[in-house]
Amino acid sequence: MNKESLSEIAYSRYLTREQHKDEFLRIFRVPLDKQFFNNLTGFDVLAFDKFVDPKDGENTITAIQRIYGQDGANVIKNLMATESNNLKNAGKIK
Repeated sequence: MNKESLSEIAYSRYLTREQHKDEFLRIFRVPLDKQFFNNLTGFDVLAFDKFVDPKDGENTITAIQRIYGQDGANVIKNLMATESNNLKNAGKIK
């Protein structure tokens, strides 16, 4: 992977974070930055899973719906979809 590719990935993730940070803070009452999101590695699903702390046998999205409602589940689904879409388009950003 070259420097330009890394820059495009970092920029695409920056766009993802900027698009979702306010809604994430409103719903989860913690900032998306630093703890859960990095411009090089993206959304940290494992750290967020630990934060949500699902019950034994419960998946993370079900725990999010139980604790934060459908809006919480939607923001995570949208964040992950945006990240995926932005990464697909990273090579097209000029």
